[in-house]
Amino acid sequence: MKSRLQQAVHSEPIPPHLEMRVRAALREPAARPFWYAPAWGVAAAAAVLLIGFFSLRRAENRTMATITQQFSSLMTVGLTDHLHCTMLRKQRAEPAPLETMKSELGPQYASLLPAVQAHVPANYRVLDAHLCKAQGRSFVHFVLNYTDRYLSVVVTERKPGEEFSTEKLVPSLAQAGILYYQQSSGNFQVAGFESAQHLVYVISDLGPEQNRQVMLAMAGDLKQALPVL
Repeated sequence: MKSRLQQAVHSEPIPPHLEMRVRAALREPAARPFWYAPAWGVAAAAAVLLIGFFSLRRAENRTMATITQQFSSLMTVGLTDHLHCTMLRKQRAEPAPLETMKSELGPQYASLLPAVQAHVPANYRVLDAHLCKAQGRSFVHFVLNYTDRYLSVVVTERKPGEEFSTEKLVPSLAQAGILYYQQSSGNFQVAGFESAQHLVYVISDLGPEQNRQVMLAMAGDLKQALPVL
């Protein structure tokens, strides 16, 4: 997926005249005032970087749209954050310090960290925990990994009318009063459940049953640790 994203970015053309202006600015003779050439050079270089940034964002949005179109809108909520924050971003090599993760989560959501840590699947580790935003929505995001494989535990506040059942999703399992929902497409598995005020997801490239088992293991402790808003 990263290679597809890179190809999409490289396919975005940069206006030829802009490249010429950058090159010309770098070749300006010394007779110019000392501030002239650097100013034009910096401005043109900044413009190139800005175009590259927006090209990257467009390519990223196209990639996410291609992947998420196979999922219901509520399943897409969690998957979007996984794609945006885990799969399309360079991850740290080693786990963040525990105190750093607690600080990143803040007092409202720090209690979710032990609930995740207690049920990490075999060979995986909690790599990072933080608050983030994707597509204009706020998330609590736990990133787990094993070598180059990643699993996300994602929590977000429910908006009015958001219920898995309204999207004609049939629960894949009910346990301890919690209804679990699941969808998959390609390499992505998404399992989710809802509390009174939150939507909770586990997203990975594990098999469907393995991904659901991770959700089942964490769900009880996560639901208990979710704050009342």
